[in-house]
Amino acid sequence: MATAAVNVAFGAGTGMAWFCTFWALNGVLQGFGGPCCARILTSWFATKERGTYWGMWNIAHNLGGFGKSFFYHSSREKKEKSGRERERQGKKNNLLSLSLSKRK
Repeated sequence: MATAAVNVAFGAGTGMAWFCTFWALNGVLQGFGGPCCARILTSWFATKERGTYWGMWNIAHNLGGFGKSFFYHSSREKKEKSGRERERQGKKNNLLSLSLSKRK
């Protein structure tokens, strides 16, 4: 949970010192969590099963990174599309107000 909070704080910054500080803090927190996960995986699963579950645990990070990028780009496209629609609507409103003012 602390890593998630650090990642949110990381995204709120703009300076290089801010990024370096929170990146280092994230690494420290990840370092504390890694051995705990290794302990759990090795104690819960038999020796023959460990490779399978370690693989699943490792691929989850890759899938999360891919999903994050996909989610970001798809939400960004929606924002850009809605922005273009607002811009078009604004132009229509301006044209309408110009045509009404010419009639007066």
